[in-house]
Amino acid sequence: MGVALCAGHPVYFVIFFRDPEPGQTLVDVCKAEQRFVRKVRALHPNRPKPAIVGNCQGGRAVAAFDVRVVVSYEAGQDGFWILRSLRSRGIDCYMVGAASIPVERHKRRAKTDRLDVINLVTNLRAWLHGERDRMHMVHAPSLQDEASRYLIRDRGQLQKEVMQHRDRMRKLLVTVGCWDEVDHRAFAKRLACGELTCHDGAPLPDELCERLPRESHRLELAEQQLADLERTLQDRLPGT
Repeated sequence: MGVALCAGHPVYFVIFFRDPEPGQTLVDVCKAEQRFVRKVRALHPNRPKPAIVGNCQGGRAVAAFDVRVVVSYEAGQDGFWILRSLRSRGIDCYMVGAASIPVERHKRRAKTDRLDVINLVTNLRAWLHGERDRMHMVHAPSLQDEASRYLIRDRGQLQKEVMQHRDRMRKLLVTVGCWDEVDHRAFAKRLACGELTCHDGAPLPDELCERLPRESHRLELAEQQLADLERTLQDRLPGT
């Protein structure tokens, strides 16, 4: 309300008692609010459709109104399902790139949910009125494009795991002065045959010999999964 008043918009309040009158139904509340909104629109014919905020009886009745409802939220771990769900119900919904929301950087800024919501609503209103440089709206991909991202991200994760396993095995060997190349097939065979030794030719510690096969098995599993996924992605390429 304060944001609307500061911007010079007319603001009206409708008060409902906490308890309904005898015989009063939600339909009665809805009809009363509809008459009020029609009156407000008649008083301001050149204004866009009013924005309505309500709670209790009035809030439930708002759901039956023919008004424009706009929702925005920051892009995050929830993904796009909220946006798709609201849009399927006729509600304008926008996902805002979190890094694009302007903040005051010249002084220490308080961080509360209330202030964040006010900032988001203020910038959303400006964006809807044509100030497109206020925020960046994230485009929602198609369901198929979003599903394809799961495989691409999984490939990146597997590639990372392969590098981590190899690096971990190399570092374990370096602690005893062994610089052999790490490859899960040849490495596991050399390890089983006792060909790997410390810097002075002594056998590897028993504890290290127990851990390295486990790491080698994890590396083999990650490489196998990565190879299977690469074949799956190749088969799904257009024209293949």
